Amino acid sequence: MSADPFLAARRRLAAQVAALMLAVLAVAAVGVLVGVGVAAGAAARSTRDLIVRSALEPVSLDGAVPEVDEGELREEFEELDASFGVVAIAIWDDAGNLVAETSVHHEALAREGPERERRADGVEVVREALPNGVLVFARRTEEREELLRLLGGMGCAAAPVALVVLMAAWGVTGLALAPVRDSLDRQRAFFADASHELRTPLAVIRAHLDQVPAEVRGALAPADAAVARMARLVDDLRMLARPSGIPVAHRVVFSLDEVVADTVRGLAATAPDRELRVDAGTDEIRVHGDPDEVGRLVSALVENALRHGAGTVTVTIRAGEGLASLTVDDEGPGFDPSIAAVAFERFRKGPGSEGSGLGLAIARAVAEAHGGTVVRAGLTGARLVVTLPTIR
Repeated sequence: MSADPFLAARRRLAAQVAALMLAVLAVAAVGVLVGVGVAAGAAARSTRDLIVRSALEPVSLDGAVPEVDEGELREEFEELDASFGVVAIAIWDDAGNLVAETSVHHEALAREGPERERRADGVEVVREALPNGVLVFARRTEEREELLRLLGGMGCAAAPVALVVLMAAWGVTGLALAPVRDSLDRQRAFFADASHELRTPLAVIRAHLDQVPAEVRGALAPADAAVARMARLVDDLRMLARPSGIPVAHRVVFSLDEVVADTVRGLAATAPDRELRVDAGTDEIRVHGDPDEVGRLVSALVENALRHGAGTVTVTIRAGEGLASLTVDDEGPGFDPSIAAVAFERFRKGPGSEGSGLGLAIARAVAEAHGGTVVRAGLTGARLVVTLPTIR
């Protein structure tokens, strides 16, 4: 049985609203992350510059080789260790000689290496070129780890935030669509009541027409056809009035090829001046559902082509990856532009049409009840394509 169209519409709208809200939050989050990253980068650069200036306070760079007051260097190192987590300082000359070095339980810092490197033990090593040597220092990066933990926490918070957004979108769309649901319920109630009230008088008229003498039956043929058409319209209204759409009461495995062939064969007798052709593949296509309702779907599409199209009507059946494709083509000009975009809605008819405007709506309802779709293919023409799940 197909889903309630109101519920389906609410799901689509809620998904769109939630996607919009999440996109806004994502943009805001990205902005925050970028801002945090920029600020963190600026803070890191400022920290490195401050460490370099402090480490070079006891260093004279005027000669060919850096000259270091090791006592002052030790004092600066202790302050930098306490303030910025500096665990080692080394000063090298251009000849590759270690001029001075101080550290806390840390291996000696090599002169050569990248300007900045992050070691596996969580220590960052920075190399700063001097006019006559190289300053190398290493520092713990707990603040960076803390930042990463903060960002990880923000990522973990995204899931409940997304859930709250989805719940809010569901509630908002429910309130927004409540008037639509009420209108849809009233429309269905009207269809159901009208179809129920009309069935009895139509049955009475049909009974009286069946009892007229044979000599006048021909004169009443137009009335008989009108009653038949009205009976079918009433039946269509009754089916479309169901809250869950067209039910699939009797599901069986059947051959789609046979249902299409039988349906087209029956319609050919009603249009002797038009050619109807079925183009089926060599392999049988089996479908699980109600063959009568699928036959009604095919009938609605072919009758639409006979009524509004021209030339040969071709029904093509093909099987793909778990789906059957049923295409109905004719040689006419296609849908009138005034209804092309809404052809599958109820009571939509082109100029001068004598139909009820329910055929394509019923075709779509039957397709959806079987887990499939029916669409108008292309921007022009009257090609209609149905897809239905198949079984092996």
